Amino acid sequence: MTVVVRTPAGVVTSFREAWRDWADRPVFTWRTDKDQPPHDFGTREQAFQFIVSIWCCTSTKRERAERDSWTIEEVQA
Repeated sequence: MTVVVRTPAGVVTSFREAWRDWADRPVFTWRTDKDQPPHDFGTREQAFQFIVSIWCCTSTKRERAERDSWTIEEVQA
């Protein structure tokens, strides 16, 4: 079983910490390459923590809608 994060652009295939913000929180970049296998987050909790890290400073209605469009899925490997 593979745990993936699906965004409106597709499943996350890779990510990395790009820098730290003013509060020393990690700021990530991620890719959703169609020709690459999805990143396996291992557990739903780890996938959830990734989404929380991405959307930690959500403040507008539009940002919340974008955040809520991300899903965690379990797929057969």
